Amino acid sequence: VARSFLNQTMVPLNMHRFVGNFSYAGFLIAGWAGWRYLRTTREDDREYYDWMGHFGLLWGFGFLIIQPVIGYGYLKGIRESAPESFNTIMLGDKAWLFNLLVIWIAVLSIASTAYFVHKLRFAIEPMETLRKLAVGALGFTALFTVLNVIPTNASLIPQIGLVFGQGEETEIPLGSMYPWKYIGLIGLMLVGFFIVALYLRASATGFHWGRASRWSQYALMACAFFVVLTMVTMGYTRETARRVDNDPGYLINGCVKLDQSIVKEGCPTIPITEGKGG
Repeated sequence: VARSFLNQTMVPLNMHRFVGNFSYAGFLIAGWAGWRYLRTTREDDREYYDWMGHFGLLWGFGFLIIQPVIGYGYLKGIRESAPESFNTIMLGDKAWLFNLLVIWIAVLSIASTAYFVHKLRFAIEPMETLRKLAVGALGFTALFTVLNVIPTNASLIPQIGLVFGQGEETEIPLGSMYPWKYIGLIGLMLVGFFIVALYLRASATGFHWGRASRWSQYALMACAFFVVLTMVTMGYTRETARRVDNDPGYLINGCVKLDQSIVKEGCPTIPITEGKGG
């Protein structure tokens, strides 16, 4: 069992989870701060929750933009070790889950970037040039998210009959994984690093706390909501890929079924040291 568990996807999967948990916590902190900012009337509390939202979003978005690199390694591991699972979640009947996941990430990216653009207005030292660059980054963020959400073909969600034209036979321009979605993901990551660098540059001189607008706090709360959807969708996508056709459904491919029963035939149950003769 251990030999099956320590497979090609173990390291990138756990790295993906580890980094994702930091991002998840950051967005939740930002959302809570936004909620408290809108409800409080005390000036010192508003300053505190404004700072808290700024810090939480910087933490959440900062770790989010690392995920495409780790996620690529994870998907590469799935493609090489379980090609049927890869085809299911990227090109097959469950490809809509990836598009849904990217929509949530698009909302997170656009809302975060818009918040950063807004916050630059309240820098202690006016930085109009940085703010204009941040506005440009917001535009590129929207552009790259569009590349990610375009489906591969007209079979959008076949499970509920949402199919247009000839379904999988009707390919959609700019919807292929290579090169467009790679360009979209890499672009989001690079623009993310750029906007975070601009924001950190402004943070070095400080902000006037407690002056944030209501819509900026709504953006923080939206990030908290959509990061939860992201985690749920990503978890379901990964789990559904284990059981391409549910015949059988595996928890550990070819070894342990979803009902926890162990498949003896083909399942390496001999310890690795014994298998090597040691």
